[in-house]
Amino acid sequence: LSRQLENRLAMHFGRQLLVFHSAQSAAQKRDIAASIRHGEGPYIVLGTRSSLFLPHRDLGLIVVDEEHDSSYKQDSPAPRYNGRDTALMLSVIHDSPDKRCNIVLGSATPSLEELYNCLAGRHVLVRLSERYHGAQNADIEIIDTRLEMRRKGMRGNFSLKLIGYIQQTLDHGGQVIILRARRAWAAAIQCSNCGAIVKCPHCNVSLSLHKGPERLVCHYCGWTAPFERRCSKCGGELSSLGAGTQKIEEEAAALFPEASIARLDSDISQNKALEIKTIQDFSEGNTDILIGTQIITKGFDFSRLQLVAVIDADSMLSLQDFRADEKTMQTLMQLRGRCGRRQDSGLFIIQTAQPEHPVYQQIKHNQPEDFN
Repeated sequence: LSRQLENRLAMHFGRQLLVFHSAQSAAQKRDIAASIRHGEGPYIVLGTRSSLFLPHRDLGLIVVDEEHDSSYKQDSPAPRYNGRDTALMLSVIHDSPDKRCNIVLGSATPSLEELYNCLAGRHVLVRLSERYHGAQNADIEIIDTRLEMRRKGMRGNFSLKLIGYIQQTLDHGGQVIILRARRAWAAAIQCSNCGAIVKCPHCNVSLSLHKGPERLVCHYCGWTAPFERRCSKCGGELSSLGAGTQKIEEEAAALFPEASIARLDSDISQNKALEIKTIQDFSEGNTDILIGTQIITKGFDFSRLQLVAVIDADSMLSLQDFRADEKTMQTLMQLRGRCGRRQDSGLFIIQTAQPEHPVYQQIKHNQPEDFN
């Protein structure tokens, strides 16, 4: 995402644009800091949260994009801070009677804290009621997977309705994004004989099955072990529970053999070159279907993207987090905004076993502000 922003800002501001993030070398970071410290003219910094600590002298504007994002919080290593709150304090430090330092907190789904700040009069709420390019909001359809199962309308994790929509989109030359909030091939492994679930010996959380090669991985501490198909307790056969992005990719390849399919999750993003290529291929139209985790919800602009679907949306609501409903609302609204970003409206599909859930209903009726 930062590469897309860099290219667009560079077209307008040229050499005044300074880019600062962890992928740069120490020498590059030193040169940027020296340029700012010595006041070598006006500049624009495009950076991650660490760019707030550069030796700024005369700030006039701070923009925090996607202010609701939890990645602004750093808990390891020290210093531990919230980048959004630090940006607010930085604007106060650089504010003076002679020159204001304004700050813009941008988000299509503001955090509850910011909504409260606006209601309390601390911040000013500015609504953008029109989308760029004059595009319309994507149409929404909620598919009840319980009902589809009773009708025998499921093919693995895909409903027949969703399969039809995807095929129709591909036939018209459009692109598709599918969100599955869990990576790996299976979320857990269970013995079909004694019912034991294979867990991490260090964290006591269920291990996920990854393929290529087959291995069990703890998503909490990173511990890995080879996948043994027999239970260590009773010798029974191990079977998979749930589906991750790898399994969804496998099912999509079987359902749409002529489509070009790619996957984008944290396993892929460990290889930065592969991550960049995956995004570029989809942006250039070389990939028809992109399957991924929440990574794919982050502010990308794909002109040919016409259909966005969420498989097993309920897994986001079931997280052990008091903000689970809030984060689910934010993720779904962000994902909806990815499709139909030109004149043609897109289609946003949610597959769920709880179609009556307030989060889904508020999104369906275009009332996300009622969440607060």
